[in-house]
Amino acid sequence: APRISDDYQKRVESFLHFAQENGASLGGKYLCPCVNCVNGRRQSLEDIKSHLICEGFSPTYPNWIWHGKFP
Repeated sequence: APRISDDYQKRVESFLHFAQENGASLGGKYLCPCVNCVNGRRQSLEDIKSHLICEGFSPTYPNWIWHGKFP
């Protein structure tokens, strides 16, 4: 879905909730799967949300190996 769509934003919210429940946090920060961070940088959930809406998910990260198995 386009990043400006309600569907995409709902999926980002769903991912953030899932990451918070299942991912490994380090000081309240999680690996960010956006195209710039590519799971190499830890960010706050609010920053991850901004990154995913502005930049999008990394296309090389289709399987959520760092955040648990995302439906």
